[in-house]
Amino acid sequence: MEKERLTFGYKVFPTLDEWYGLKRIGLILSVLLSLLFIGLGIFLPPLMIGLLIIFSLLFSFTGKFSWLNSVYIFGASSLTLLFYPYYESYLPDLLKVTLTLDHWIIFTILMGIFILAEAFLLTRTRDDQTFPERFIGSRGKQVGQHRIKKLALLPLLFIWPIGDLDIFFQYWPVFDYQGESYGLIFFPLLLGLEHVIRTQRPKVFSQWLLKRLTLLGLIVIGFSLLGFLYAPFILLSIIVGLIGREILLFMTRQHEANHTSLYSPSAQGLKVLASILSHLRVTWALKLEKSLLK
Repeated sequence: MEKERLTFGYKVFPTLDEWYGLKRIGLILSVLLSLLFIGLGIFLPPLMIGLLIIFSLLFSFTGKFSWLNSVYIFGASSLTLLFYPYYESYLPDLLKVTLTLDHWIIFTILMGIFILAEAFLLTRTRDDQTFPERFIGSRGKQVGQHRIKKLALLPLLFIWPIGDLDIFFQYWPVFDYQGESYGLIFFPLLLGLEHVIRTQRPKVFSQWLLKRLTLLGLIVIGFSLLGFLYAPFILLSIIVGLIGREILLFMTRQHEANHTSLYSPSAQGLKVLASILSHLRVTWALKLEKSLLK
């Protein structure tokens, strides 16, 4: 909002507009993924789930949605898990666990699934749902750009090995499997993305990135499944995810640096960066109409 007031002189978008159009989609996606996880009996140790939640929240404090992509969240959690023997003694008994090959395979498969979920968020990108900005270019003239910012909260439902924990809610579902008790836990994961586009329309860029993110997610899942045959493929899946995401970021920056901006001053006429009215919701438009009639 501060940037909007500096750029345009007033606030353009309502609060939490980065969430616009993703609340219902995030909920539907959460239900589908939760049914998939529960139906396949997928569960993670409490330590893994806790690290994902912690890094998701920590990265949100940076204010940059680019840090909230699934690759960074899972990558940081994986790096922390590699040093698990050094801080195991400081953890409560609930978080202490013996990490097995199956745990790592499930963890990396989920990384690939959430990359696909991040790609799915790009399908909601339209040219009138980005954040237009103006800035002074290298030649001292005003240049326009579009900032794509999306944020989705996925309240996932996971199977949780409860052990000897007391359940506070009498009707909370608990079941036994191979002599161990399991329950359900809500796993809130924040997914975000942020890209600045100057040389092409936001929708065109989103379609370009969507294809490559989908391919990256499938590759990560493929390497994770190969971990059943050869364990080092699990580590390779994490490395491929991190390097692949950085390559996509590098390709985006290179394209932006090597091509002419669509929204720079032109002798052929005035270039429209965005139509402010197209960003107003119906209620805002009605308020504006009433004020004009008065």
